[in-house]
Amino acid sequence: MSGKNNVWTKIREWEERIEPDFSRAEELFRQTELPTRERKKKQEETKQLLQVNLLEGKRSLNINIYLRQFKCSHEEIIDMVQQGDPEKMGAERLKGLLRLLPQAHEIELLTSYEGDKTKLGAAEKFFLLLLELPSYRLRVEGMVMKEEFSASMAFLKPSIRTVQQACQDLLENKKLQRILQLILLTGNFLNFGGYAGNAAGFRLHSLLRLVDTRANKPKMNLMHFVVQEAEEKDPSILTFPDDMKHLEEAARLSLEGLGSEIQQLMTGLHRLHKQLSNSEDDVKEQFQTFVERAMVSVCELQKELGTIKQLARKLAVHFCEDPNSFQLEECLQIFKTFCERVKTAHKVCPSRSY
Repeated sequence: MSGKNNVWTKIREWEERIEPDFSRAEELFRQTELPTRERKKKQEETKQLLQVNLLEGKRSLNINIYLRQFKCSHEEIIDMVQQGDPEKMGAERLKGLLRLLPQAHEIELLTSYEGDKTKLGAAEKFFLLLLELPSYRLRVEGMVMKEEFSASMAFLKPSIRTVQQACQDLLENKKLQRILQLILLTGNFLNFGGYAGNAAGFRLHSLLRLVDTRANKPKMNLMHFVVQEAEEKDPSILTFPDDMKHLEEAARLSLEGLGSEIQQLMTGLHRLHKQLSNSEDDVKEQFQTFVERAMVSVCELQKELGTIKQLARKLAVHFCEDPNSFQLEECLQIFKTFCERVKTAHKVCPSRSY
C-alpha cells in the first residue's frame, strides 16, 4: 500500500488533519464491565464448558437442583449422612436423596474415571464423596425409616383406636337398639300378612332403604315416620348419632389399608435389621436400638388390629349377619349414612305436619 497511488497514501501526506476528540471517543466507546450478575453468569458458563460431566444431563441437573437446597458444602452434607440424624436433614430432603443415590452403572463410571477429578461437575464430585462413605445407602434408608416410622405410628395408633371405639359404640349403645326395635315393629306392621310380616330382625342394609319407602303424603317416607314416632314416644333416643363420636372417622378408614401399612412397616424393619447385622459399628449404634423398639411397637399394632377382627365377628353376631361375608367397613358406612339420615329427618320433622 505504501508508495502507491491510492487514497491512504494521499491523506497521509496531507499536512492539515482533522484531529478527533480522543477523550470523548474513549468515554463513548470504551468497554464497560458487565454487571455483577451477568459477569457471574458468564463465568459460570465458562466454567461449565471446562467441566467434565460423566452423568447424563437431566440426571446431573436434578442432583444439582437437590444440592442447592443445602446452604453448605458437599462435605457437610456427607457429614450429616454419616451422623445418621434424620432431624438435621428433614424427611423430604432425605427421601429426595434416597431417590437420587447413584445407580450401579454410575458407580462404575465414576470409580473408573482416571482424569482430573477437580474438573468434574458438582454432581459427580458429590457422588464421589458419597461413595467414600461406607454403607451410605443403608445410612440414608435408615434415616428415612426413622422419619417415616414416627409419622406412620402417629397415624396408625389413633386410627386403630378410633375403629375399636366405633365398634364398641355400635355394640353397646342402648338408644341405637331402641331405634332398631322401633324400625322392626313398624316394618312388621306394614308387612303384616306377608312373608316378612313377623320378622325377628332385619339385615343392616335395610336401614338404607327406609328413605325409599314412600308414604302416601308428599315428601314423606318411612325414615320420617320412624323419627316422628321416636320424637313423640322417647325423644332421647334420637340423640344416638351424637353418641357415635368415632363413627364418621372410622368409616373413612380402610382396614385393608391399615393392615397393609402395618405389614409394610414390619417388612421394612426386618430388612433393615438384617442389613445392620453386616454393617459398620457406627451404623449399628445409630439404628439398632431404634429397629428393636420399632419392631415391638409394630407387634403391638398387629395385636390391636387383631382385636378389630374380633370386634367385627362380635358385630356380625350382634346384628345377626353372616360372619363369613360380614364386612366391617361396609357396616361402618351403613351406620354412618343411617346416622346422617336420622339427623336430617329430625331437622325437618318439627316443621312439617304428617
